[in-house]
Amino acid sequence: MRGAPLLAALAVAGCGSAAGASPPAPGPLVSVGDFRFAPAIVTVRVGQVVRWRNDGATLHSVEGRAFFSRALRPGQTWSRRFARPGVYRYACTLHPEAMRGTIVVR
Repeated sequence: MRGAPLLAALAVAGCGSAAGASPPAPGPLVSVGDFRFAPAIVTVRVGQVVRWRNDGATLHSVEGRAFFSRALRPGQTWSRRFARPGVYRYACTLHPEAMRGTIVVR
C-alpha cells in the first residue's frame, strides 16, 4: 500500500491515468528551429496533443492566449492537449517578431 498515496497524487496532478480514462489522441510534432516553427500552421482534431521540440541551438518558448511553455533548451519538448475547437495563434516569447505559428482545432 506504500504506492497508493503516490498513485493518488499523480492522478490528481494529471500525470497518471485514471481507470477508464483514455489517453490523449496523438498529434503532430512541431519543430522549433532557430527563428521558425515548422510547420507554421498545424490542423488537429479536438482532443489531440501537439508537441513542440526545440531543434535549434538557442532557447525558445511557446506562448498562446491560453497556454505557455517554459523556455525550452535545445532537444527539450513541450506538449499541450487541445480540448476545444478554434484557432490558436502562438509565438516564441524570446523571438516574437520572427517566430509565430497557428494551431487549428476542428
